[in-house]
Amino acid sequence: MAKVLKKFKDKLTNRTYEIGEEFNGERQEFLESLGYIEIEEKKERKKKKKGDE
Repeated sequence: MAKVLKKFKDKLTNRTYEIGEEFNGERQEFLESLGYIEIEEKKERKKKKKGDE
C-alpha cells in the first residue's frame, strides 16, 4: 500500500489522486522516486531498523 504525498494524475488509468489517498497502482517505485507517493511497507521497515539500533 502506498500513500499519496502530492496530487497527480495517473496516465495509465487517467485517474487523479489527491493527497492522503491510498495508491495501489503500478509503478509504485517510480512514483515514489518522483516524490508523489510513499510506500508504507518501506516506511515500516525503516522504523524497525531504527528501533533495533
